[in-house]
Amino acid sequence: MKVANNTGVSLVSSCMSRNENLYNSLRSWIPHNSINEIVIVDWNSNEPIYDFISENFNMEKIKIIKVNNAHRWTLSWAYNLGFQNCSFDKILKLDSDIILSSDFFKKYQLDKSSFFRGCWKISRNENENHLNGQFFCHKENLFKVNLYNEKIVSYGWDDDDLYIRLSKSGLEQFFINPKDLFHIEHEDKDRISNQPEFSYIKNEDLRTAINYKIWKNKNFTENNSWGINDKIKKWKTTKIKNNYFLAEIC
Repeated sequence: MKVANNTGVSLVSSCMSRNENLYNSLRSWIPHNSINEIVIVDWNSNEPIYDFISENFNMEKIKIIKVNNAHRWTLSWAYNLGFQNCSFDKILKLDSDIILSSDFFKKYQLDKSSFFRGCWKISRNENENHLNGQFFCHKENLFKVNLYNEKIVSYGWDDDDLYIRLSKSGLEQFFINPKDLFHIEHEDKDRISNQPEFSYIKNEDLRTAINYKIWKNKNFTENNSWGINDKIKKWKTTKIKNNYFLAEIC
């Protein structure tokens, strides 16, 4: 797929069998005139995302990229695929369970010297901790630090690793007020259901296991840095129909 680089905003999201949350989130994304396109990576969902979205929404500014044969959720690979297929110069990354406030773009005016990010440190409750992974950044600046660290293939620290590298590149970071985003609540077992390493852990022990994974990935990145010389996955995209593409690793 040949991707343009126009002036505007690409909202990028991805999910694996989270259609109900995505439906509710899309209802808050689509009305924004400031969003020029919505790129959604369907990471091998049980029910193809295109089918239910095309039945419920106008597809005019929605682009869906389908990945088959992915047996586990890998955030870094999924979102990097989405970023590589954005047509506009500013990227708003939102998870599929994030509701966007109606006045977001009035409050957050992006320039090339900074980026906006969610931050668990300013959360008012546990649910707002999950806003940490949302950000608004110039595409050029994302590519300068080589996007997400694709060595992180399990849950945790992928977002913070990216923010650290963006800050080290000279960008100033600003926090997104938790009032301007809303995370649709769900249980930890749903959050990690597509990551097999958690399958043997009892529900009451999941939070401890998740925190351990975050700590483990943090330590890993401190000893295994990611930079412009690291190779990100290369994808071949094939158009299936208007606004619907199939992606395969080259």
